Amino acid sequence: MIIKTLKDAKQFIDDFKKYARIDPNDGRYKFAFKDLKIYSGGITELILGEDNEFYNYSYGRNWTDKSESQIHDPVRYVWGNRKSINAELKTGKARDYML
Repeated sequence: MIIKTLKDAKQFIDDFKKYARIDPNDGRYKFAFKDLKIYSGGITELILGEDNEFYNYSYGRNWTDKSESQIHDPVRYVWGNRKSINAELKTGKARDYML
């Protein structure tokens, strides 16, 4: 999948479990990508919570978000981050990132 339209972004959200991995620590679905909007190449995780709401969490070398942030419009979030998400989708697999 490549996100080229808002319809594609909605499809990505609808099929999120297909693209994400299950975190063995908490059992939630997570899609991690190198966030091209973050200075010095941080990682952002798009997370499907147990409440079926979406959250994001970002981290990098020597820093991390204090907590997850709820995403109120996940389709718009994916649309706004499509360049970074598409780069990850092109790898063909959900990856774990270690910094």
